[in-house]
Order: sequence, then structure tokens, then C-alpha cells
Amino acid sequence: MLPLAIGNAASVLVGHAIGGRDFTKARATGLSGIATSFTCGCTVALLLFLNRGAVASLYTQDPEVVALAGTLLAFVAGYHLFDSVQAVAVNVLRGYKRALVPMAIYAVALWGVGLGGGYVLGLRGVESRLLGLDGPMGAAGFWTAAIASLLLAGTLVGVYFLKVSAAAVEDAPTDPATPGQNTTNRR
Repeated sequence: MLPLAIGNAASVLVGHAIGGRDFTKARATGLSGIATSFTCGCTVALLLFLNRGAVASLYTQDPEVVALAGTLLAFVAGYHLFDSVQAVAVNVLRGYKRALVPMAIYAVALWGVGLGGGYVLGLRGVESRLLGLDGPMGAAGFWTAAIASLLLAGTLVGVYFLKVSAAAVEDAPTDPATPGQNTTNRR
């Protein structure tokens, strides 16, 4: 929830800067939001990873369940790192009124890599063997695919943000008060 909140705030601030035709500030605000969220994500991930056994013990005293849950919580910690980047980057792009390209990225990354990859890694033995695995990975396979999907989505959405924000800065008029100039590239 923390990256989502930072993303929502960053989106508003970026949109406000764009409305004021301060594209350099909009880009800096977006980068600052992504960096802040990633720092928070690293902190949460580290705390969760270091305390995964204690967190699992809050729900059960069965040592086998605690061990399994602790293993899966280590995946959740990794998930937080990439989720913290993509959650802000996609919101910042909304400030730039860009939604179509991120939607396509998410369709491929989350549905293709995340869901499809989770099915292959988690449930399918034949395809898993082709990847050099002994067989299906179960829940760990689904988490591995989910992490890979967020890594892909975060990277692609982040690169798209860098491209869009750099183009907006480059295309901005030297006199921000110049009316009628299209200062954003609508691709």
C-alpha cells in the first residue's frame, strides 16, 4: 500500500507540474517518487526477509508450516522491491496522461509472464524440465513468475516514463507562457 500511496501522490504532483508547464519539475518529481518508493520497498523487503519466521509464527505454531511460509515470505520480500518501482512509475505516467502503453506492458508482463510463467513453473513438469528444473516448483514457481513479471513491468514502465518525461522536457517551449504550443508528445 505504501508504494501505491506514494504513486498516487507523485501522480498528482507530476500532473500539477505539467499543468504549470514545468516539465523539468515534473520529471524530477517522478524520479523522486520512484526513488522514495524503492527505498521504502527495500526497507520493507529487508524487514520482512529478516523476520519471515517470526511473521509466519504469528499465524501458526506448526514448525513445518512456519518453515514453508518463511520460504514463501522470502519471495514476497523480493516481490516488494519490483512492486515499489512499478506502482509509482505507472501512476506518474498517468500524470503525463499516458495509459495505453502501460496497459499493454502490464497485459504482457502480468498475464503472460506472471500468470503463464506461474502455470509453467508451478504446475507443469514437462516445461519445467525443459528449463532445467526437476519438476514443478509449486507455490515457489508462482512467486518466481510473479517477481519476474513485476521486474519486467517495472523496467518497461520505468523506461517508458524516462522516455516520455525526457521528451516533454526537450519539447517544452523556452518561454513557458507561449500559448498554443503542444508541449507533450502523445504517443
